[in-house]
Amino acid sequence: DGGATEGLDGLLYTLAGELPSAFVALYIIEKEAFGRKGTILYSQIGACILFLIAFLSPNSWLVPLFTLSRAFLKLSFSIIYPLTAEIYPTSFRISGFGFASGFGRLGASFGPQILLGLYGIGLLYPSLGFCIACGIMATATFCLPYDTRGRRLDLIESTNVSAKHSIKGGGDSDEDEDDEKKQR
Repeated sequence: DGGATEGLDGLLYTLAGELPSAFVALYIIEKEAFGRKGTILYSQIGACILFLIAFLSPNSWLVPLFTLSRAFLKLSFSIIYPLTAEIYPTSFRISGFGFASGFGRLGASFGPQILLGLYGIGLLYPSLGFCIACGIMATATFCLPYDTRGRRLDLIESTNVSAKHSIKGGGDSDEDEDDEKKQR
C-alpha cells in the first residue's frame, strides 16, 4: 500500500526538522541579535507564519511546511526551560512548572478533541489552530521581563533576593546588618 508508506515518509521528514534545531539553538542564543527571549519569539512567529501558509496553501506543500514549523517549535521549546530557570527565582519556578504541568495535562486531554473538531470543519483547520496557538505563545514570550543573554546568573539571583528582601519592608538597616553578623 503506497499510501501508508507515503504517510510514514512524511512523518519521518517532519521529524527530521527537529534535529537541526537543537544545534541552531546552541549557536544563536548567545548572539546579540537574538538572545534567549528573541530566539523564542522569532521561532514562535516563524512557526505561526508557516502554519498560516500551510492553511492557505495546496496539500502538496504540507510536508515541507510542517517540517519547518516543527523545527521552529523545537527551537522554541529547547530554549524555554533554561530561560525560565534563569529569569524566575526558585519559589516561582517550582510553582510555575507545577502550573504548566497541570495545564499540559489538560492540553493533552482536550487537545485531540479540539483538533478533531477543527478537522471536522476542514482538512487544514488544525493548521489554523496551531497558528493561533503560536501567536498566543509569541505574545506571551514578548511579555517576559527581560533576556538573560550575557547576564551573570548569580547577579540575577542576588537581585531577586534583594528585591524580595526590600518588598518585605527590610532594606539595609542596622538591624539587618546585625542579624547577618549573628548568622555568620
